[in-house]
Amino acid sequence: MSRPTGAVDLFSRIARGRAGPRGVADAPDRASRSQPSLQPGVRQLQVLRDTYPGWRIWRERTSTAVSWHAELRRQVSAGMRSAGVAERIRRGGALELASALAHQASLVHNSRAWTWPP
Repeated sequence: MSRPTGAVDLFSRIARGRAGPRGVADAPDRASRSQPSLQPGVRQLQVLRDTYPGWRIWRERTSTAVSWHAELRRQVSAGMRSAGVAERIRRGGALELASALAHQASLVHNSRAWTWPP
């Protein structure tokens, strides 16, 4: 399955921790230049949260691994569930979670399209 060019660009920026709200590249401003740089995992978490505000996103660390989680902030209808929309996602890395969230966003969008008009 191929991704649109914009999605590939977003994934590369997430990998580098350089995407901003809604996947727009950060513009350096005075506030960001005066703040210390964030660790890559923290920045990736921030990018995912900014890009997918409809999901509650966090990461968990154990002594052996880090897992990335997302939970949909809205209730999943029967139609959405049958379309493949998941309420919760768990992946081993930020890029894997970003990929899963992009897929879920398209499923949510397409399932809403089928219910129009209300």
